[in-house]
Amino acid sequence: MKRALKSAQIGVPVRVLSRVELDEIAGNAAHQGLVAATSAKQYSDLDDIVASRRGKQSLIVVLDGVEDRTIWERSCAPRRCGSRGVVIPERRSAAVTAAVAKVSAGASEHFRLRKSPTSREP
Repeated sequence: MKRALKSAQIGVPVRVLSRVELDEIAGNAAHQGLVAATSAKQYSDLDDIVASRRGKQSLIVVLDGVEDRTIWERSCAPRRCGSRGVVIPERRSAAVTAAVAKVSAGASEHFRLRKSPTSREP
């Protein structure tokens, strides 16, 4: 309930539902009493990532061959080391989904993401 109150205080719409309703919305009972509805991950242009950090020290992490969503658990490491941008290949790479946000403990929501057509063109 604390999380719901804090969310409401910062303007996030909150609905209080029964556990049965939460189980139904989440698709299982592994929601810990909280379910969030979000939009699909928006991908950024590399120029936008760089421009957002202009005048500040920045780190952009390039990941290659991320084929399993569980690798995103480790993707919170770029966030911990100060990265605000991550580049992944357009093909042969795990999609950034709600499952990714969950296994990365939300870290994937705190950096801009760029899908690169090739590893040679970030």
